[in-house]
Amino acid sequence: MAISSISGTGYTSSSANSQTTWTNQQLAQLQTYVKQHLSVNEIAHKLNRPVSAVRAEAAALGLNLNSK
Repeated sequence: MAISSISGTGYTSSSANSQTTWTNQQLAQLQTYVKQHLSVNEIAHKLNRPVSAVRAEAAALGLNLNSK
């Protein structure tokens, strides 16, 4: 996992086009939604993030969005 900065509120990954810091709460929600096998579109909607940002952050965290 590539991390450029860590703080008490979350971190910004070094993924390309990383614009907005993900909070710890959003990261936990992302992990929960992936474990619940929600689609990337559903996750993006719930987190109010672009699909591309969800895919990039999931990849940075080593989460597999395609697992069933």
